[in-house]
Amino acid sequence: PRSVAVNISNYHIYTLEMLRGKLVFKVDGKVVYEVKKGDIEYWPFDETSYRLMIALSYGGTWAGSCGLADNSLPQSIKVDYVKYYRLKKNVMIKLAPFESCTGCTACMNSCSHNAIVMAEDAEGFIFPHINGNKCVECGLCMRVCPVLNTPIITNATKPNVFAVWSLKDRTVSSSGGAFSAFARNVLEADGVVFGATLGTNLLCYHREIHMIEELEVLRGSKYVQSELRDTFFKVKAYLKEGKNVLFTGTPCQVDGLYRYFRRNYDNLLTLDLVCHGVPSNTLFHSYLLKLEDLKK
Repeated sequence: PRSVAVNISNYHIYTLEMLRGKLVFKVDGKVVYEVKKGDIEYWPFDETSYRLMIALSYGGTWAGSCGLADNSLPQSIKVDYVKYYRLKKNVMIKLAPFESCTGCTACMNSCSHNAIVMAEDAEGFIFPHINGNKCVECGLCMRVCPVLNTPIITNATKPNVFAVWSLKDRTVSSSGGAFSAFARNVLEADGVVFGATLGTNLLCYHREIHMIEELEVLRGSKYVQSELRDTFFKVKAYLKEGKNVLFTGTPCQVDGLYRYFRRNYDNLLTLDLVCHGVPSNTLFHSYLLKLEDLKK
């Protein structure tokens, strides 16, 4: 420990910073003591919850070994404020601007350090957030971002255009039932199909199915932003196993999937749709609540 001369009649700023495997103690911004994980036998500071106790210690082996005069009592400690804050590195990573990000999750799924999480904003749209303490600034998340990079255009100059509908599935689909036709072909070959569904709480998210009998949960238009979560990671795992995979979603989700892979897979089939933008799950649920109020 390094001693610091302080005037105890004045206020001072005492700081304890908890870093990965290390505690740093400061007085008025100057480091006075550090303790590392290997320096002590028991290290309880990897837990996620703590209690902060501020006390005026008297006696003991530290100050007590120097001798204390009983006539110095009573003593008191005055605390002006206590501030809790989360340390952040000066991360140089710059993801897509707020107004351009589509929440495709390519950046999150590509980060092997789990430094990126997807979180809702005030309107319920999902955006990536970087944990500066975990980020190593490798830049992979920026390289896979569809917004930050030139679009991958592999279409022919004059692509072939077809009109498709499935007579078997039209009556149980929102439009022509084309998705069901493609999905049935993949499932019959022991493949996997990924698409958007509405959960029991009407939350829209992507899930996988393995049987034709499960097609019903993926049919129909959702008109709301789907939570992808770790879907890209799962798709990649199945592709590496050699399974045929069908992924269906909005154009930005499909683009994000290809960016995340950074290579082509012959056993991957993707379907997207003409999209004019999607509302958030939060907005959708606000609409449902309004409908409930109108029925009362």
